Amino acid sequence: MKITDFSHLRLNLREYIAEVNDDYDTIIVDCGGGKAAVLMSLEEYNSLKGASYNINSQKEIKPVASKKRCR
Repeated sequence: MKITDFSHLRLNLREYIAEVNDDYDTIIVDCGGGKAAVLMSLEEYNSLKGASYNINSQKEIKPVASKKRCR
C-alpha cells in the first residue's frame, strides 16, 4: 500500500493505474482536509465486494437456519 497526494496522483495517473493493475497494489490518495480515497484495480474491487456479499449472506442465513421447522 502506498500513499500519495492528489496532485502527485494526477501528474502520474497512468503509472499509478498500471501499478494497481500489475502489482495488485492499493494507493491511498490524500485529498486534503482530512479526506482520502483509494485507488485499486477493478479485479481487487470485485473481489472485495464478493467477499462482503458472502459475509453478509452468512449473517442472514444463520438466524434462519437456527429456527425450528414447522410441521
